[in-house]
Amino acid sequence: MPIKKSLFIIGWVCLTLLPIHAIFNWLFEGTPLVIWKQLLFFVFNSLAFYYLFFIQKSTHLKSLGSKEWLSLKLLVLMMLSSILLMVFFAFVYNFSVYRIVYSAIAYTGFIGAISYVLLVVEKDRLFNLFLFVSLLSFFSCIGLVLDYFYDFLYFLPKSQGLTMEMEIEAGYLRRSSFLFGASTVILPFIGMGLVFVTILAIVCKAYRYDLFYFSYMMISLFGMFLTGSRTQFILYCFLLLISYIVFFTKRHLAGISSFFVMLILFIYVFDGMFSFFDAEQLKIIITRYINPLDATEAGNNTRFDSWLLGIKSITEMDFTQI
Repeated sequence: MPIKKSLFIIGWVCLTLLPIHAIFNWLFEGTPLVIWKQLLFFVFNSLAFYYLFFIQKSTHLKSLGSKEWLSLKLLVLMMLSSILLMVFFAFVYNFSVYRIVYSAIAYTGFIGAISYVLLVVEKDRLFNLFLFVSLLSFFSCIGLVLDYFYDFLYFLPKSQGLTMEMEIEAGYLRRSSFLFGASTVILPFIGMGLVFVTILAIVCKAYRYDLFYFSYMMISLFGMFLTGSRTQFILYCFLLLISYIVFFTKRHLAGISSFFVMLILFIYVFDGMFSFFDAEQLKIIITRYINPLDATEAGNNTRFDSWLLGIKSITEMDFTQI
């Protein structure tokens, strides 16, 4: 199968599996296929590197001049060199090489994404990509809401054998993560979906996309709230506000009055969603958001201690002795 076609197909597979990977982790647990994500990432990025470095750029991409292509390739090489440098420091200071190499995926994964987007533009499928990711993100937001109020994913490892009734009776904080695997890794995908939905609403200028945009805003914000992740929720609120301002600015809607009317309507509908909460659970999750830096929380203490140890290890490094 040609490189371009293989990269195009695997890219769509990666996008589809990204927000639902927890179900496959559960299915493949205890089998050699437990490393399916790493294998998929390796294949995808290998094809992306080959496309970026060895395949002649398409006529659709002539807007990228030789300097832009060179800058892109230098960026890739710089990131790979940085990983090798981090591995070197790992040996010198007795850090875990495995963890450094594994975490480097977060710093190099965007390289494959850049190549994939270039290929999508070449094939004139950019609108399809935006629409697909937007719909998949919207589906994921609905899943976050359903995962919080219904116990249909109790069998996944994230539940740790606890049903919704057990969590409520014990006074535990219930956190939604749907099929993402963890409630703390949701922001990038939902945030990307918001960007794409905003672009579609601005460019297409149709009422159905406007309705989709406002529906996405409400469901996604409520879903992010249910994750119980304070950092993600705060960042998403800022991203949502920026998106809202850009949308009204670019669409030239009827002045500042419409801006605030829609904002008040949005807040009213969002507030109505809280009627679905168990009273005790609502108190627990609101308390969590009100006190994001509470030093009495075990999670914060662990986080602060880890930060201090990381800062200490860096400040005590003697680079002149390497």
